[in-house]
Amino acid sequence: MHIGAVATVLGGIGSVIFTGVATYYGAETAQDQLEQSRQDADSKSRSHASLVTLWVEGYSGGHALHIMNRSPDPVNAVSAHFTLQVSARDSSSPDMIVFNEFLRDIPPCTELIYDPKTLKKYQKYDEEKVKELGDAPRWINNQRLEFTDRYGKDWVRLQSYLLSPAEAGPWHIDTGWLGIARPTVKKAAHCGEGNGSG
Repeated sequence: MHIGAVATVLGGIGSVIFTGVATYYGAETAQDQLEQSRQDADSKSRSHASLVTLWVEGYSGGHALHIMNRSPDPVNAVSAHFTLQVSARDSSSPDMIVFNEFLRDIPPCTELIYDPKTLKKYQKYDEEKVKELGDAPRWINNQRLEFTDRYGKDWVRLQSYLLSPAEAGPWHIDTGWLGIARPTVKKAAHCGEGNGSG
């Protein structure tokens, strides 16, 4: 075999190896860039939703539920779900009442507060007659907020988590008792600042 032919063959093999290695590292770089793009898109999609928070703040005699939209944009299709535990003093009062609050939206920079002391009205699911709780101690549990952000994406906010509806699963607690509530509405103390996890 001629030395020139051997050099050509070896050069061709080297070129194929170099092209293979370059293609492999190019694909790895593209995969890394794609993953970074996905993370950036997820971060952007969560940016508005992370400014919507809820928490229970304790005080003597109850725990108030706070729902806050710290964003300069409204959130839409809002529904707040929670239960009111009642230390019933007599057997005619329920020990748990479910609240399913369907709100149209939460305006920008707004806080809603559900105070257990003001949550008195309730009714049976299948009756129109409204009853009223006495002064029995009560507190809020099982809180969940569902809403649509400015990008049209649906979210579920739990106290410590921001989840998609599929991740959160359905919220269904049936006690036979449905509460009637109106929250106190006030301007959010820190608009545009988020500390919600998720």
